[in-house]
Amino acid sequence: MVMQSFFWKKFDNSNCKGYNLIKPLKDMKNVSPNGRSPEERILFASSKIIQSQEDAQVIEEIISGGVNWERLIGLAASCEILPLVIKNILRAENSLIPKPALSKIYKRCQKEYTLNNLILWNEFKEILRICGKENIPILAIKGIALTELLYKDTGVRRTSDIDIMINTKDLLRLEPSLRKLGYGDDPDEIAYLPTRKDILKKSQHLSLKKAGSLGYPIVLNLHWDILSPLRTVKNLTSGFWQRAAAQEVRGERIKTLSWEDTLLVSIFEIYKDFIQKNNFLAKRYLDISQIIELYGDCINWQEFIRHSNGYGVRGLVYFALSSHKELCHTRILPQEVLEKLKPSAVKRFFINKFIRMLDLANPMFGLRKIIFYFFVSEVILFPNRWRVFLIRSFSWAYPGIAHYKNLKLLNYFAGQSLWLSRRFLKKVIA
Repeated sequence: MVMQSFFWKKFDNSNCKGYNLIKPLKDMKNVSPNGRSPEERILFASSKIIQSQEDAQVIEEIISGGVNWERLIGLAASCEILPLVIKNILRAENSLIPKPALSKIYKRCQKEYTLNNLILWNEFKEILRICGKENIPILAIKGIALTELLYKDTGVRRTSDIDIMINTKDLLRLEPSLRKLGYGDDPDEIAYLPTRKDILKKSQHLSLKKAGSLGYPIVLNLHWDILSPLRTVKNLTSGFWQRAAAQEVRGERIKTLSWEDTLLVSIFEIYKDFIQKNNFLAKRYLDISQIIELYGDCINWQEFIRHSNGYGVRGLVYFALSSHKELCHTRILPQEVLEKLKPSAVKRFFINKFIRMLDLANPMFGLRKIIFYFFVSEVILFPNRWRVFLIRSFSWAYPGIAHYKNLKLLNYFAGQSLWLSRRFLKKVIA
């Protein structure tokens, strides 16, 4: 969703999709030995609520070497944590920081984030009221729950949409009430999944939209699963429902995922953002930092490891937590957790190489890189189930090829079935 705010309009002339904001490495100065641009390094160093002295020193050193402020602001805006990044930068004592300009951007952006999150929260409360009236159980997941539970200042992280988990048997019962609230079908989804039967069979959620007061629509995602059908792990969501717990949020009693499952879902979001959507949102790593920082003592790490192994996502979890430690320079995760999740030496080699490639300017630039990403995402990070391997591979490949050819094609269908891929290609050829 494009954020129609003053700073976004200013930087909308570039492709504001994660790392695509960064110029190729050969055109950069002040690049770290591992190939990370100064803007990326500042983004990771400042995307933390609790700043360490080491983070502050890193920010000071990078700024002294020269920073493209326009690129940094555009990158932080696309990652939806711009106020937090600016707030941490302003703490540094460096004459090269354009403090008046950044302070002005911070105030306006923080106000907009707060207003956006409040509007979504009030909308969620109305949905909660309807579900209570019709006796439909739901779970608040992802941003709508995390923003309220993890951040005292809800203006530092922007919530893009409302995500709730619902049983498929209750979905059709709730939909008429949602339409009375003004929600309608998502045109992008309906174009390729015209019936509810298609959506239930070939997707993991139903997206509904309604007009919003800030100039962009409110999106409601009704999940019955977290991953697409071809990547669904057996008994994943049933375990989520069993371990869910009620929490008090802004005077409302809501059911949310357990902290072990919340961490797992945040890890799945990193995979979906980066691999399937060719996007990278630093706020996912911020969420992981906050979950471990605030609730690490409440997390049963043995259970978390057992679920990671049982669901067959051990490689993916190791990748996400290792990249979090590497990119954000944090030591808040218990070391024994990574040790117990550690895959084979061969898989670790590819995962570590993959993490190093996260710092490159364009995550999908070059055919060799596309092939490598495909190999790691489909063979290393997920269980190698050969009966669906070819279908998964084909459905993953065409968004990468589209990006490689520099075509503006939809990435929504990444990770979906062969049926979707065929329909998509027919429309492209037509």
